[in-house]
Amino acid sequence: MLYDLNWLGTGKQFPPKSERDRLEKYRDNKLIFDCVPPYAIPMAGGFATSNFSSMHPYFLMINRLNRVVGDYQEIFSILTNLSYQQLVSIKTADLLCGEPPNITCKQESKNSAIETIIDNTGLHNKIYTAVIDTSRFGDGVFKIYSNGKQGCLTIVSPERWFPVVDPSNTDQILYHVLAWIRTINPDA
Repeated sequence: MLYDLNWLGTGKQFPPKSERDRLEKYRDNKLIFDCVPPYAIPMAGGFATSNFSSMHPYFLMINRLNRVVGDYQEIFSILTNLSYQQLVSIKTADLLCGEPPNITCKQESKNSAIETIIDNTGLHNKIYTAVIDTSRFGDGVFKIYSNGKQGCLTIVSPERWFPVVDPSNTDQILYHVLAWIRTINPDA
C-alpha cells in the first residue's frame, strides 16, 4: 500500500515495490481473461513455462499434481482452455448492465441535462466496461474530468491506478493517482 506521495519524485522507482504484487495479479488475470495459457506465452528463446506468478492457481494446481502423481504429463495433459473467466466476466456485465437504468430528477427541467450528460459521456457503455474490469481485475476505475468545454468520463485500466491510503485507516483513500511509464525520446 502507498501511504504518501513521496514515490512520485524524480528518480524514484516506478512502479513502487509495494504495488508490484497487485500489478502482477492484474497481469495474470488479464492473461487468463484473454484466454492465454501460461504455456503459450511467447518469450525470448521460446515459450514460457511460467510467465504467471508462482502463486497463480494454475501453477499451484500443477505443483499439487506433481507432488501426488509425479510427472503427470506422462499420464495426461492439461491443455484445455475454455475461457470461463471471460465468459463469467461478460455475463456478469450483461446481468448488471443489460438494461440501462432510467436516471431522472424530481425537477423535470433537469432531466434533459441528465440525458445530455449520459449521451455525451456514453455512461451506460462505460459502466459495462467498468463491470468487466471489476470482474477480471477486482477494481474498476472511472476517470471524471473536464476538457474545458464539458465533463468527460472514461475508464482507466486499474494497472494505472495507485491509491494512496491513510496509514491509520487503510479503508480511506486520500489520493487516487493515475500514473504510467511514457517514453519521451524513443530514438535516444
